Amino acid sequence: TNLVTLNMAENQLSSSIPSSFQHLTNLEKVWLGSNHLNGTISKTVFERWSKLKVLDLSQNKFTGRIPHTLITKANSLQILYLESNRLTGTLPELDAVMPSLDSSEESS
Repeated sequence: TNLVTLNMAENQLSSSIPSSFQHLTNLEKVWLGSNHLNGTISKTVFERWSKLKVLDLSQNKFTGRIPHTLITKANSLQILYLESNRLTGTLPELDAVMPSLDSSEESS
């Protein structure tokens, strides 16, 4: 499919990220924040989302570790929101593997 932007934020979605999303290989921006998504974040989804620039999974109920494929396969990722979940573990040094990611915090 040619879908580039998927915004399903604030829709009270529950369950996990559907595995069928892995077929949306042209996605550049995905907003799934502020829902009730749960379970682990599937590593297979990110194996096919190599063009991803923006990913918002914040304010859900995800558990477990952040998939290594998110770090290694999403080479174009610039913005990543994961706050307000139940994720565990640590991230590798992001500057080395994801030079396009903006890890700075803007303040007003």
